Amino acid sequence: MAARSYGSTSARVFDLFDNCGLRGVPVRWWHGDADPFVSLDQARRAAALLPDIELHVRPGESHLGGFAVADEMLATLADLWRQRTGG
Repeated sequence: MAARSYGSTSARVFDLFDNCGLRGVPVRWWHGDADPFVSLDQARRAAALLPDIELHVRPGESHLGGFAVADEMLATLADLWRQRTGG
C-alpha cells in the first residue's frame, strides 16, 4: 500500500481523529517544556489544531514528566468524565 500524502499538519491530525472516530473528543495534554523529542512549540502548534484541548505545560519536565503528576492527571480525567456523563 502506498503512503498517503498529506497537504498539511492539520489535515493529518483531523484525518487521524476522523478515522479513529475521535472528532470532538476532549483532549487533556500534559507536556514538559524540556522535552527533547517534542518541543513546546510543536506541542502548542498541535494543540492549536484541536477543538477541545487543555495543554498543561510542566516546567522543567522532560518527555515522560507526566508520570510525576499521575494523580493530577487521573483527577482531571475523572472530573471531565463526570462533567460529560453527568455522573
